[in-house]
This record gives sequence, structure tokens and C-alpha cells, in this order.
Amino acid sequence: MRTFGTIEQSLILLLDRVTVNLHLSVLTTSDYVKVDFLALDKLPRAKEAGYLSEPHQPCLAGTRKAELQRIEQWAVDYTNKRVYWLNGNAGSGKSTIAQTFAERSFAEGRLGASFFCSRDFPDRRNIRLIFPTLAYGLAYLHTQFRERLLQTLSSNPNVAYESLANQLESLLVLPLKSTNLSTTIIIDALDECEDNQPASAILSLLARHTDTIPFVKFFITGRPEVPIRSGFRLPLLRPHTEVFLLHEVDSESVDKDIELYLRTRFSEIVAARSDWDVTVLWPSDEEISAAVKKCSGHFIVAFVIVRFVGARHHEPRERLKAILSRPDSTVHEGKSGIDETYHQVLTGCDWSLGRSCWCSSLYRVQSLRRYLVSHQGEYGMPSVLSTLYSGFRARTQKSYESAINHLLIFSPTRADAKIRDSTSILPFYI
Repeated sequence: MRTFGTIEQSLILLLDRVTVNLHLSVLTTSDYVKVDFLALDKLPRAKEAGYLSEPHQPCLAGTRKAELQRIEQWAVDYTNKRVYWLNGNAGSGKSTIAQTFAERSFAEGRLGASFFCSRDFPDRRNIRLIFPTLAYGLAYLHTQFRERLLQTLSSNPNVAYESLANQLESLLVLPLKSTNLSTTIIIDALDECEDNQPASAILSLLARHTDTIPFVKFFITGRPEVPIRSGFRLPLLRPHTEVFLLHEVDSESVDKDIELYLRTRFSEIVAARSDWDVTVLWPSDEEISAAVKKCSGHFIVAFVIVRFVGARHHEPRERLKAILSRPDSTVHEGKSGIDETYHQVLTGCDWSLGRSCWCSSLYRVQSLRRYLVSHQGEYGMPSVLSTLYSGFRARTQKSYESAINHLLIFSPTRADAKIRDSTSILPFYI
């Protein structure tokens, strides 16, 4: 007959064995997952295209409430159309809204994958990397999708290098159909991808499959350029697409959001200045109203004003006065209130390049780019780049070149360029 001590020892031994087996089970599962991701890592993709890598900031709390509510209502109601086009002109805030929507969707478990296109980075403007990157994102979050995708990659390791049509069907459509996954996919700034098709190649392909993956929603932003417009007008896609014209939102609502943005950011500038007399109200209501008017409904201009006014080693009150002192309109052909704001930003940056660089006769684009890059270390160049381009982060060669490329618009039929997101910005016409 076993003693109590013997029984106790047996129980302890049994418990140890169970614990060891559980540990082995966990390790085995972990090892399998590691093997899975090693296989997935072979997929060519844009590693910094997801919303977590994007330098865009989300909408300031309290702004864009109506627009975001409308988008989120579309996302949760699967009786709605399955494709959403956030259509807006340059500077209207599309990417900021997309960033906010992505963050909220992820927090609520609805986001499957995202791809934030950008002409400033080769991999993020490469149209052939969109589908593989989205597939990787879905596989990272969803086990069933990953298992189905790995089967595809095992049978056809080179599928990511095949045609866009094969990529979409093999990497996304078939795994989504077999798993019945309910999710949202976000593609931001599709117009910034290199695409030589008369109608967007991505949209043309999506048009063929929207009926076959009814539980998947696509949120896409882009300027109303011809290939994008033509893509959304395709007979197979148009009935499934809801269009939100961001640039047609009530101007009073937009101005209120811009006012809140400016008030919040200017208060942060005051708080960051230890030598500031906080008993003096700044800026005044009149100055805020004038700054809102300068923005002409463009959030990008509000962003530039804040960066310009809050620049280190400068007096914010004087800088704001300089912005507001520019006329809202001008008799010079091609200028607008927005042009005047950018004009003041450029003239107000104390860079040693000299205005002759900008004011002389037409510069050839490549010569201009080489000139700016070669003078990147001179005082003031980081100031102007960081003011006009949110992606400028560090004084590295890559950062300088990306910022300079971002600020230049190239015309295929003319040997000249202009500062991005404006119409002329004379005399800073290049």
C-alpha cells in the first residue's frame, strides 16, 4: 500500500511531465510559426508601406469628425458598397484621414493590411509591390490566410514576380475566398504609383474580383487624375464604389477644423518656449482668422504655416506677422493666396543659397536637383525642407534627396519644374 508521501511524489512527477509536454508543445508551435514567416519573408514587398511606418500624423482630435464618421459607417455596414474612393485635391488631407482610419480600424480589429503609396520612395511607388505587400500584411495577422498563402507559395514560389493579374488572384483573391475573411484593406495615394495604363491597373484588376470576395472592403485614396478617374468609372467597378469628394466638403466645416488645428499647434509652440510671456494672448483671434483664410481650405498650408512659425531659432510672432502680411491675392498672373504663403516661407528661410537660385531663368530639372543636393549642408536648407515636407527627418543623403524630389513637380513635356502643391509660386518658378 502506497504511503501518502509516495502518492505526493507521483503527483509531482506527473505534473512535471505535463509541464514539460506543454513547453514542448509551445516550442513546437513557435518553431512552426518561425518557419512560416521565413517562407513569407521571401515575398518581395515594400517594408515601410504600412500605416505604422508612414510619417503622416493622424487627424487632430476633434477635427474631421463628420468625414471619419461617414467612412467608419461604410466600413462596418456590409450592405454598403465594397470599394470606397476618398477623392481629393492636393493638400486636402486625404492621407491624414487614411492614417486615422487605419489606426482606428486596426484598434477595432477590422484592418487587414495597408499600403501607403509615395512617389518619394522607389518601393512605395512600385505598382508591382502592392499586392505582395498586402498579402504579407494579411498573412501576418490572420493564421488561416497565412496557411492558404503558404500553400500557394509552396506550389508557385515565383508568383510574386508574375503579372499583376496573377499576383492579385493567387496572393489575395484565392486565399480570401477560401477563408471567408472579413476585413478592410487600405491603399493610400494610389495616384503616386508609377502606372502607364490609361485606367489604373490596380483598379482595373480589382474590378474583376469585387463580386468574388464579398466580405472584403477596399478603402482607396487618390487625386482625381485621369487614370484614377477612368479606373473608378469602369463598368465592373463603378456599381461597387462609393465616392467621397473631399474637396467639396462644406468650406465652413473645413475652416473650423483648420482653426482648431492652428489654435492647438500655436498653443504648443507657446508651451515649448520657456522665455515666452504667457500672460500675453497669442495669437489673437484676428490673427487666427487671417491664418485660416490664408489656408484656402488646404490642410497642407496650415501644416506649412505651423512649421514655419514654430521653427527653432526664430521669433514665432514675427514669423506669423510675415505670413499674414502677404496679400491674399495679387494682380500677377498665376498667383493665389496659397502661392503667397509659400512665397513667404521660402523667402523667410535664412538659407545661404541666395534667391538667385530660384529667381533666375528656367533651370533644367536635373541641374536644379544636383544644385540643391550639392548645397544640402549649407545653413537653412534643412529649415526649408523640413518646413515644406513632413517626411524630412534627418540630415542624411537619402532624406535630402527624398525631400527635394518631393518638392519638385516634373512635366514630361517641359524642361522645367515648380514647387509641389502650388500653381506657380512666382518668382520661385523654376
